[in-house]
Amino acid sequence: SGHPPTDTRSAEPPDWVPDGEVDPVAFAWGVQVGDATDTGARVSVWSSATTVHMVLVRAVGTESWEEIEDRAGLSLVEGRLQLDLIGLSPDAAYGVVFYDDLTGKRSRPSRFRTALGDGGWRVVTVGATSCLGGNEPWLTLSHAAADRLDLFLMLGDLVYADGATTLDDYRLYYDQALRTPGLLDLCASTSLVATWDDHEVGNNWAWSDLVEGQFSAALTAFRETMPHTAGGGVAGLWRKLSWGAVLDV
Repeated sequence: SGHPPTDTRSAEPPDWVPDGEVDPVAFAWGVQVGDATDTGARVSVWSSATTVHMVLVRAVGTESWEEIEDRAGLSLVEGRLQLDLIGLSPDAAYGVVFYDDLTGKRSRPSRFRTALGDGGWRVVTVGATSCLGGNEPWLTLSHAAADRLDLFLMLGDLVYADGATTLDDYRLYYDQALRTPGLLDLCASTSLVATWDDHEVGNNWAWSDLVEGQFSAALTAFRETMPHTAGGGVAGLWRKLSWGAVLDV
């Protein structure tokens, strides 16, 4: 129409509180949702549990949440799991949580919103940041979480992994980042769209600076931490996400 959207999103119920007790040790890293589309999203969890099951709920009006999926028998590989959520409704609020099959205790739930469908036209509220490494405690992310944003752009330098060369080296940086209260709050409140900058590999790095296997190690650590769909480019990070007729990322 040539005019900016004026409609706002539908109201959501109060924060979903799943059954069971939170295990802050087994699920110390929270749950991350990434690259939400109008019909799906990718979800990532780190845990010391061996097997977990996932519960997915959808908002019903402004008062309640309904369970739409309980996915059981999920095995973690080296303490990590990513999976795809499919068949979701456009522009709807969802919550996701993981339970330790052995103890019955759970993660903190994460809320997210699916993208607008084709032709969707309303105000879309977006947050963004970069260069978080070394800038703890990232309190602004907790303030952003309170806004229940539609999506949040992580625009690089989530970690300053300068000096890392192996996969274990890089994982240590992400282990610390995911445990940070501000990032925990943010990931519990919205979906992410993440890319990287230089410090996820090394400060102002060039190919000639890297040792054998370093680039692959850095990329693996990033991708197993920030859930996103495969795209183009050397690292497979370039992709396009659309929020109806309002926004392309």
